Amino acid sequence: MIYFTSDQHFLHKNIIKYCDRPFEFSQDGLIKCAETIYKNYNNLIKDNDIVFFLGDVALTKSNNKEVVKQMLRTLKGHKILIRGNHDTEKDEYYKACGFEHIFNYLVLGKIFISHYELKYRGTQEEKEQYKILKECNCEFLVHGHIHNKPSSQDDIKRLNVCVDYKPNNFTPIYNETLSNYIQERLKEEKWAETLLR
Repeated sequence: MIYFTSDQHFLHKNIIKYCDRPFEFSQDGLIKCAETIYKNYNNLIKDNDIVFFLGDVALTKSNNKEVVKQMLRTLKGHKILIRGNHDTEKDEYYKACGFEHIFNYLVLGKIFISHYELKYRGTQEEKEQYKILKECNCEFLVHGHIHNKPSSQDDIKRLNVCVDYKPNNFTPIYNETLSNYIQERLKEEKWAETLLR
């Protein structure tokens, strides 16, 4: 099965306040938030599942990089990272965290997968991705970044997979139609061969 998740922000205490997460704004609340996301994930995901992480998995600092690495390594499944604005470490670090592939965005058929909602296109990265999305005639955008807000709806259908978007309940999401479509597109991608064995 194929799942999507985004914006865990492991070890980022202020995200509790910024995104109104239902945890105490304290060190204990930070730990409970991380435990909830971690347990929900590993209770759902099986070893052979494919999980797209759409960015901002953790706020890494020199004093917590090893803790983050150990936490991410023990999350089940074949993990693919689509970089977000807080994923600033080198690819080697994320590979050591257990991510098999790392991208800035992905185009799979008519699906565009990005950290960004690509509605306001405020950064150069967002502008470039939006241009690619349009050039590829993508019809659907799977994204993170906007946390607990619903996706904008315009000429592009969007799906917000942030853990703290209320319908997602701090759990990776599965959409059967989307999963089946992407499963077929992955068969056409050389880089994905090891995921489909």
